[in-house]
Amino acid sequence: MAYQQIKKNEQDFASVTGAWVNEQFSPTSDIEARIEEIQRRGYSIIENAYTPEEVAYTKKSIDSIYADQLRQSGGQKELEKSGDANIARQLLTYDEFFLSKATNQTVIDIIRRMMGDYFILYQQNGNLNRPHISNTTAPWHRDLTFWHMTSSRPLALSALHVISEFTKDNGAVLMLPGSQKEETFPSNSYVEANKKLLLAPAGSICVFDSMMFHCSGDNTSDKIRYSINHMYTMPLITQQISLPRMLGGKWQDDPFLRGFLGYNCMQQPSVQEWRFEKVKNARKQLTVK
Repeated sequence: MAYQQIKKNEQDFASVTGAWVNEQFSPTSDIEARIEEIQRRGYSIIENAYTPEEVAYTKKSIDSIYADQLRQSGGQKELEKSGDANIARQLLTYDEFFLSKATNQTVIDIIRRMMGDYFILYQQNGNLNRPHISNTTAPWHRDLTFWHMTSSRPLALSALHVISEFTKDNGAVLMLPGSQKEETFPSNSYVEANKKLLLAPAGSICVFDSMMFHCSGDNTSDKIRYSINHMYTMPLITQQISLPRMLGGKWQDDPFLRGFLGYNCMQQPSVQEWRFEKVKNARKQLTVK
């Protein structure tokens, strides 16, 4: 990404975009323009990431996966006890279709530019925001929950896939632009004055800094609002639900997917197993004399 040096005699004082500056950011690609949006306001929206047919399929698959997880967990009441109702977790372990969505090329390009070449898919959760029912995403939060810190580059980026159109009636998502730059949550009066309702068509992806505060609005419509939240993290933040163990070795031989899905940073049960993994998946060339 480049910054353009501006000479005073080159400034266009008639332009509404004119500014008294000596330096200005000048994106040279769509990816750089999106990164600027994420760095400055916290998020960028990619439209038309799904076809209408994929949107319809996604809703049906999320419903099916959630039904499976309900059976595995003892039903809706049991999930409500744990505060985990209406979330279908780790979708790609049930349906390979969701791997292609987790690896959307524009999203991956943004992550590589902002976080480097080594990152993992921390989670891929299908959200079923039912009408007139509160859920655990209703309070303001960061996806790295309860973290009050900033960093020179993102430790995590989120990609919220808009499966149902985000509208005022179905609650959409409320964003607090720029809040990824400050450690503490702002005052209530500041939040009310600066919150922004994210309205987006179905099939869009909102990529945002996981440290930006956001929350789910109230769904006052008569339909479920579907979305999928992906979080991509530096490998120092390990998955709470192990994708490698759920996948049972699937895709571990693919050089990119091995790292992306977390095989390279699994917790090992013993020193011996940790050393075996280091030999099997060497990431540094060691020369023993």
